[in-house]
Amino acid sequence: NNPFGEDGRRLDPRYTARMDRLIRAADALGMIVIVSLFYPGQACRFQDDLAVVEAVQSGARFIRDGGYTNVILEVANEHDLTAGCGRKHPQIVTVDGMVSLIGMAREIAGVPTGCSRRGGSVDPDICRASDVLLIHGNGCTRQGLYQIIEQARAYAPGRPVVCNEDSQAIGNLDVAVRAGASWGYYNNLTKQEPPANWGITPGEDRFFALRMARAAGIRIEDPPEREQFHLQGTEPDAYWQGRRWIRLASLYPERIDHVMFYRGGKPAGLCHDEPFSLGYQTNWKQDAVLCGETETWSADVHLCDGRVVRC
Repeated sequence: NNPFGEDGRRLDPRYTARMDRLIRAADALGMIVIVSLFYPGQACRFQDDLAVVEAVQSGARFIRDGGYTNVILEVANEHDLTAGCGRKHPQIVTVDGMVSLIGMAREIAGVPTGCSRRGGSVDPDICRASDVLLIHGNGCTRQGLYQIIEQARAYAPGRPVVCNEDSQAIGNLDVAVRAGASWGYYNNLTKQEPPANWGITPGEDRFFALRMARAAGIRIEDPPEREQFHLQGTEPDAYWQGRRWIRLASLYPERIDHVMFYRGGKPAGLCHDEPFSLGYQTNWKQDAVLCGETETWSADVHLCDGRVVRC
């Protein structure tokens, strides 16, 4: 997803036209758009280091010329992700290089500017160079997310903290709200990787929307307790190439002690951490299960108050 030419000087006009429509439509709805220029894996498309500088200038001029008042400019998303071709251009992956690019982008674009690092990581120099402290909560526990919010603030007091990526662990949303920060719902299992579902899923997406509404002060009655749990990944369209990603979505995951999963009525695995998934790796990643398309799945949700709910 790259609008830049290999020299960084050219922007695809079809791409920028779509971007312009999106930003203006969001503005009409009272929404802010975070515009990211780079992801490190994209860097190998540039012909040399000068092209990176040219690309920052091209992207910043697009923001400036649009006259937008609802844009935060993220120079790079996870700039310190050095795997693969990201190593080719040190301006993107090093702290010194990124501090320089942030200053350049801000001067041209004239909008709040910053960049993010990988989950749970903040850097003092980048925080001090940024207008908005962009952080990622991927892989963080609730306490871990709170600590990186506080750490970012300690480096650059008084600046807003925007967690623009975390996971589908919606218990982290309230941690960010209590700390006076935003929170980024990131569900790669339905919105990024196959089998993608760009609709609003009845489990994770719906529960996130309900929690977000509550955090915003919108009064909505909770659904009955039985409807506060959903066995995600069992839907017909969630089967892909002989695999499923089974997890237990919940409106209030903080109330769950652990979840036991069953496959065909037999125990298949146990998970103690949110989001409760079979094949848990981190809060944003899990292993797939090789299975038949019509196998039956269920789960026992063991609540902290000692009750058990079958899902």
